Amino acid sequence: MKESKIKAVQELLSIFKELNPEMNVNMMLTFLEVAKERGISGIEVEHKLELKHATAARLMRYFDKHQTQGKDGLDLFRVQLDPSDYKVKLRFLNEKGLLVLARMDEAIKHL
Repeated sequence: MKESKIKAVQELLSIFKELNPEMNVNMMLTFLEVAKERGISGIEVEHKLELKHATAARLMRYFDKHQTQGKDGLDLFRVQLDPSDYKVKLRFLNEKGLLVLARMDEAIKHL
């Protein structure tokens, strides 16, 4: 692998580390899956990342404005009810999430 590609991966990981130094790979993959799909349910994330239901739900809330009662999330996702099934919540990147994605895009644009 070329050094430039390694540096780009390091830059991407550094962006995640800035958001939360304890962020794990499943958290990173969840963010990237939502960024890729631009509207995805927890069940879809569960299947795509091969996670347990509770784990996928927890990972999605991690990026919401409020993670749990009394605990703030990273506020990178906005939640919207699926118009075809109001029991399903779809996640999209909000403005803050789009800014993080733009930083990531900038980090790898030279590849």
